[in-house]
Amino acid sequence: MRVGASKVIITPPESMMPFPSMDGRTDDLTKCYGKVYRDIHVRTIAVESGNKIALFITFELASACCTKRLRDEIQKEFGIEPKYVSFSATHTHESVFPTSLLMGRGGTEINDRYEDFVFEKAMESVRQAMESREEAKYGFTKGNSYINACRDQELLDGSWIQGRDFEGPSDKTLAVLKFVALDGRIIAILMNYGMHGTACYLKKDENGSTMMIAGDVPGFVSDFVEDYYSEDGTVASWTIAAGGNQNPIFFCGYMLYDRIGNACGFYNTGFDGWKLAEHLGQTQGIDVVRLVEGLDDSELKDRVYITAVDRTVTVPGIERIGRGLTAKDEIEIKDGPDVNIKLKLMTLDDIAILSINGELVAEIGIRIKEKLPLKNAMIFSLSEESVGYLPDKRGYNNKTFAFYGTRVKDGMTEEYVTPAFMEMMDERFYEN
Repeated sequence: MRVGASKVIITPPESMMPFPSMDGRTDDLTKCYGKVYRDIHVRTIAVESGNKIALFITFELASACCTKRLRDEIQKEFGIEPKYVSFSATHTHESVFPTSLLMGRGGTEINDRYEDFVFEKAMESVRQAMESREEAKYGFTKGNSYINACRDQELLDGSWIQGRDFEGPSDKTLAVLKFVALDGRIIAILMNYGMHGTACYLKKDENGSTMMIAGDVPGFVSDFVEDYYSEDGTVASWTIAAGGNQNPIFFCGYMLYDRIGNACGFYNTGFDGWKLAEHLGQTQGIDVVRLVEGLDDSELKDRVYITAVDRTVTVPGIERIGRGLTAKDEIEIKDGPDVNIKLKLMTLDDIAILSINGELVAEIGIRIKEKLPLKNAMIFSLSEESVGYLPDKRGYNNKTFAFYGTRVKDGMTEEYVTPAFMEMMDERFYEN
């Protein structure tokens, strides 16, 4: 097998700054992205074995973007079938938005320009990864990392908020693919973990005057791992798993409560939040290095059998009138347009990589992995332009935070998606 990897900066150039926030405003600089705390990137890992090439492209953005456009261009330039091109994202909340990620909110000329910019940089990353392919081995490992927590917190009055519940559903699994050159250099590391990149959401500079671009905790994980293996030139790509209701244990702010336990305020960690995020990134970075170093060379393989299956599942949708933010807000739910959930199953030997274009909650991800016939698995959430939150029925009925951002009727995601993934496990033998 041959493997190549690359990373390319996708931080907006100065000509696009200040960059508008999601409301499109540039007149108030306190609500614009005007500085850079840490560059954001697109990373590509190219894996070739036999007559197949699989690409793993990860954006340090809220979601994968330009996906159809990129698959078309990759097929035209390299002849790689779209089903062998896998996208993922870190879901950092300090990234700016290409037009396709605004989810119908419109956009400005800057958003359009940034969309084209990201596309060109992603293709540059693909070309570099393809050109750098060399003979390699690979291995899979997994362990636990304790930097996330369920954010569905129930208050004393029975309502639910976005907070922290350390007893709530949460998957601590940190899954890692390691790609090693024949001379021992680590070419690339693909990491998968279920957690939002929200530790520094809306964080500003030291003066509190302008928002800053960064990769949040996922970006700091990649930084630590790439710095640790800097002599190897390693590309360390972090992907969000089923983290739709998982936050970092250190958050951008904390809820305050009154004497009877009702939420009554919010404490913002301010500029110090950046250092808390760096600490969490370094903490998981150490977890990654331990896993990578614990994978003995005798466990690595020099060939891989690659399969891939794509499917679109159509799920009943809803429209929400009066979006609301809490269970106390008055909203009206009515039937809406169907939601097309795009699924991908790619396997590398006995490793299943499942992709879904929404924010899948942890409990669904856990149950899917339990049902899989292959016990080594990764889940890529936000693998294409997002369809929003994908809670289970419990989260939907309790009106947890994900309820207010879902387009799927009655929390029905699981009953459609899980059987589809199981069927795709069988289809992969007939589609390749």
